[in-house]
Amino acid sequence: MFNNYNLLDLMATDYGNHTRKTLRIVFSQDELKRSVLPPGNPHFRRQSLDQDRFKICMHAIRYKFKLNAVNLVYFIEHFYEEN
Repeated sequence: MFNNYNLLDLMATDYGNHTRKTLRIVFSQDELKRSVLPPGNPHFRRQSLDQDRFKICMHAIRYKFKLNAVNLVYFIEHFYEEN
């Protein structure tokens, strides 16, 4: 749940679409435009997204697609290979 919105009820065409929609619900358009994904190393010019809200997104994605911590890494790598 995020602001009374159940992120697991989110309808999407695939896992990438679900991830983008989840991020758009949890973060504002401005935050997504001016930030990078955590952890946000110091050499990046832009600040990273809020860690706590990003964890909410990742927990929703892990639960929705039944991923454990190890499989989440493969899931993210596969997502970036496609995009």
